[in-house]
Amino acid sequence: MQKWIKRLTIVFVVFIVILVGIYIFFSIYFTPQRLKALVVPRLTAALGREVEIKEIHFNLFKGLEVKEFSVKEATGFPIKQFISCEKLILRYRFWPLFRKKIEIGKLILKSPQIEIIKNIQGRFNFEDIVSQFKKKKALAPSPSKKDEKAGMAFALFISEVKVKDGTAVFRDLKQATSITLKKTDFVARDISLTHSFPIELSCLLNEVSVTIEGKVNLATLKTDLKTKAFASDLSSLLPVLPPGKLNDLRGKAGLKVDLKTEGINNAQAKGILEAKNVSFISQKRDYENLNIDSKFDLLWNGSQQKVVLNKVHSLLNGFSLDTAGFIGKKEMKLKFDIPLQSLKPLIKLATETETIKVKKGQISANLAVQGNPYQLTSLELNGDVSLQDVSLKLKDMPSISSVKGKLSFQKQDAIFTIPLSGKIGNTYFKLNGKVKHFFDKPIVTLDAEFNKLKLEEWLSLSFPKKLNTSEVVNNKNQSKKQDKEPAPLNLPFVASGQIKISDLSYKKIIVSKFTTTYNFKDNVLVLKPIYGQFQKGGTIKGKIKL
Repeated sequence: MQKWIKRLTIVFVVFIVILVGIYIFFSIYFTPQRLKALVVPRLTAALGREVEIKEIHFNLFKGLEVKEFSVKEATGFPIKQFISCEKLILRYRFWPLFRKKIEIGKLILKSPQIEIIKNIQGRFNFEDIVSQFKKKKALAPSPSKKDEKAGMAFALFISEVKVKDGTAVFRDLKQATSITLKKTDFVARDISLTHSFPIELSCLLNEVSVTIEGKVNLATLKTDLKTKAFASDLSSLLPVLPPGKLNDLRGKAGLKVDLKTEGINNAQAKGILEAKNVSFISQKRDYENLNIDSKFDLLWNGSQQKVVLNKVHSLLNGFSLDTAGFIGKKEMKLKFDIPLQSLKPLIKLATETETIKVKKGQISANLAVQGNPYQLTSLELNGDVSLQDVSLKLKDMPSISSVKGKLSFQKQDAIFTIPLSGKIGNTYFKLNGKVKHFFDKPIVTLDAEFNKLKLEEWLSLSFPKKLNTSEVVNNKNQSKKQDKEPAPLNLPFVASGQIKISDLSYKKIIVSKFTTTYNFKDNVLVLKPIYGQFQKGGTIKGKIKL
């Protein structure tokens, strides 16, 4: 027994002596200067870029520490450094290596920076590095099964990964857009390739505060994350969009999302979006003082390329809208529910440049649309829209008031189940009829009734047209040819119906009980027959073809 103890003691002492010898050898041979001389040229050759390292320290039992590491940018790009890091610290545990385990205690990156650029030609600033690795991979011999098994023999465990004050920038020079992540702090603990582990992230995304915390499983790609974002000034997001798409963006917004994923094809997002006093100028119109509150529950099915809206409840300036259904690559099915409510919240959407301005009124709607979202003629619409006491102002037109009615949709047909009635100026009107195939070559059947109509008021209306520069020049050159007839209309629908006007007048001429039947087809309008009674006696009969 004593002999075995003596032998084990000798083996242990020899082992310790060997380790001490290896440690002394590494400490003497791998000095910071020598390590730098060994590592820098090899990294430069591997990346095909100039690499700089100020200091590098290695301890056999502790790990690695690198100070002021950087990779230069490729020629032809407007920055000096592609990647840089103020300090990299790698701490590992020595003894688990003998049990075929790689246990990293800490991996810390302090002030890392990376800037990805896509130039005007559409080339990224990392493409030369990717090409370099592809060439080396193509020239390298394929690993044997023995080598693959040897590589898989070690299990990897990482106790903690930290990123402090990181920065990442993406710039598209062709689109003139940029995305910046700065003040990025990231922590992941107890990292495993087989089990879930917690992560925390905070950063400024184009000055928008973002925080993410939750759990990630790398084996199943399963995540359970809580995300919060807040923008105190939405103008900070303008660099994300190409110039001219959106201008003068103002306001603030907040977002809270519970995100769950399983694999790359399944994701669920539940959350709340709040935006206050949002104003912006788009290419088509101006929007001012928008207030948005939205609660949503969304699913993503990647295998079917489909987004499912379990429920989306939105308030736009207090105007309520509920949405549910799905949108797929070749099919969609959505339901929209608008409870009876005032149109007043939408009045704030209108600006002085608007053609139509809503003054007051109530609306309710219950609509369902389905079909291929990319083929308008395949869509089907079902449901009802009701209006009550609606008042509108059309630019350069008399005011429209006291509008009420109900329009019902059945697939590709629409019918007034309650006639649309109201006032245009001082004229009462009533419209009744239907539209067939409104998504594809509509057939309109519409009857109109008016209590009175003064033609001189309508003929005096002006409809100014905004001309671009080329049209202005062309108009000057064609000023002597203004007597020519205008080009014929090319309207893709047919229409028919009856028009009744109790009192039709033009200046001092008054026609009572005016009636006519109209027919519009192939861009030709026919009024036939025309009938009316002059107030001072006599009748009017005939037809008009335009």
